[in-house]
Amino acid sequence: MAALQNRAGQFVEPSPETAARVLEGQTIPQNFALEIPDPTGQEAYPIVGLTWLLLYNQYDNPAKATAIKNFINWALTEGEQYAVKLGYVPVSQEIAQRVQTTINEQIAAR
Repeated sequence: MAALQNRAGQFVEPSPETAARVLEGQTIPQNFALEIPDPTGQEAYPIVGLTWLLLYNQYDNPAKATAIKNFINWALTEGEQYAVKLGYVPVSQEIAQRVQTTINEQIAAR
């Protein structure tokens, strides 16, 4: 990892804090499809990627749908403690709640 010069002209070291600065002031769309190439924040690290979940709206196996919901809910609650250790930036409580609401409303079993 390296300190990189961001759009504001600052050399920024990679860290959970400088990566989280990328999301400051951003409005996350309803579908969560957010891309922030070369963010503008003074302390924002210039290369940050979001982790995407590609899921079906319906699953043929009810147990599979339930397992997926349970895993995502765990990852956004109890599993959050492992995010920084694994090199991820924890999401805000607001985003976590939006994701949980979305998966619980939209993932179903046939």
